[in-house]
Amino acid sequence: MESAPKKGVLRALVIVAASIFSTEIILMILFEEMHNLPLMTENLLDGLFLTLLVSPILYFQLFRPLQDNIAELEKTRDLLKNQRDILEEEVSRRTAELSEQNRQQEMLMHDLKGANEELKNFAYVVSHDLKAPLRAIGSLTQWIAEDYADKFDEEGREHLRLLVGRTRRMDALIDGILQYSRVGRVHEELVRVDLNLLLHEIIDSLGPHEAISVEVETSLPELRVEKTRIQQVFQNLISNAMKYIDKPQGEVRIGCIAEKDDWKFYVRDNGPGIEERHFERIFHLFQTLAPRDRVESTGVGLALVRKIVEMHGGKVWLESAVGTGSTFYFTLPLVGSIDREGVEVNEA
Repeated sequence: MESAPKKGVLRALVIVAASIFSTEIILMILFEEMHNLPLMTENLLDGLFLTLLVSPILYFQLFRPLQDNIAELEKTRDLLKNQRDILEEEVSRRTAELSEQNRQQEMLMHDLKGANEELKNFAYVVSHDLKAPLRAIGSLTQWIAEDYADKFDEEGREHLRLLVGRTRRMDALIDGILQYSRVGRVHEELVRVDLNLLLHEIIDSLGPHEAISVEVETSLPELRVEKTRIQQVFQNLISNAMKYIDKPQGEVRIGCIAEKDDWKFYVRDNGPGIEERHFERIFHLFQTLAPRDRVESTGVGLALVRKIVEMHGGKVWLESAVGTGSTFYFTLPLVGSIDREGVEVNEA
C-alpha cells in the first residue's frame, strides 16, 4: 500500500498535468479562429506531447525529491519523539534517584548529628565520672607503694607494681579517648608553625634515653595548621618508635620530602620491624602488638595519628619488615604551606 505522502505527490502531478493541458485548450479557443481547427488540433496534440514530456521531468526533479524529503522528515520526527520519550523517562528516573539520595543523606546527617551528640556526652561522662575516682585510686596506690612496699614480699611488690602501671595506663587510655573524640569535632585556630622548632620541642619533651638517638635529618617546612594536632602526630609517631626499639643503640630519624602536591613526612626507626599482615591493624583503635604489661601502650596513638592526618586531607602508611625497622609516612597538602626553602624536592 502506498504511503500518504506518495499518494499526495501523484495527485499533485495529475493536477499539474491536467492544468497545463486545460490551459492550452482554453488559450486555443480564445485566441484561435474556428477555421484554424486543424492547426488547433495539431497544437493541441503538441501540447499533449509537451505535457507528457514535462510531467516525468517535474516528477523526478521536483516531486520525487519532495516526497523523499517528506519521508525523511517523518523519520526524523518519529526519532525525535522516541528520543524525547526516552529523555523524559530518564529525567523522571534520575529525579526519583536524586530524591531518594537526598532523603538518605538527610537521614545520615541526622544519625551523624545524634552520634556526635552521644560522643560529646560520652566524653563528658569519661572526663568527669571516671577520671576523678581513677585519680583517687592512683593516689592511693602510689601512697601504698611508697610507704608500705617493705611490708610486701617480692610477689606482693610485683602485684603492686602492676597495679600502679595499670592505673597509669587506664588514665592514659581515658586521655587518649578524649583526644580522639575531639579530633574533627573541636577545631583550633590555624597558626603559622615552624616544624623545625616544633620537632625540637617535642624531642626535648619526650626526653629520649641516652641509648636512643633521635634526629631531624632534613629541613622541615613552615605550615599554617592546628598546632596541637600536628604536635600530636609527630609526638605519637616518635614516642611509638622509641617505645619498641630493641637494639643496644636505637635510632629514630625524622624528615620531609616536597612532592608535587604534598609534603611527605617520615619517622624511621631501627626497631624490630612489623609483619605486613599487621600494617592495617595497628592503625585501629585499641590495637597493640606487644603485651600491654610489657610495653605501656593504650592502642590509641596510631589511630589518633591517622584520624588527624586524614582530617587535614593527607594519608598515613607504613613500610616495614621484621628485623629491619619501620618507617611511618604521612602526607599533608602543599596548600597552606608557607615556606619550602631547604626542603628536599622529589621531582618524580
